[in-house]
Amino acid sequence: MAKKAQIESERHASKIRMLIGEFEARTQKSVVNAVINEYNGVKVAQNKDWISQELHREAVDLNRNFAALFENVNYELANAL
Repeated sequence: MAKKAQIESERHASKIRMLIGEFEARTQKSVVNAVINEYNGVKVAQNKDWISQELHREAVDLNRNFAALFENVNYELANAL
């Protein structure tokens, strides 16, 4: 069970690292003038909405997967006693 938890946590950590990279790429696309640090406000707002949705989705997925994992642990413990 510990190995499953480790694999699951690494999968989610990898997904979050991927989201960080994607967020940075999207942020660069919103730059209007890098010299004066000017950004397209509409693109920034869209990027904020996108990352919020993705992080929410990832949190729900993480919660669901670990809840199932802990259910399995409880089942195994109950059967061991």
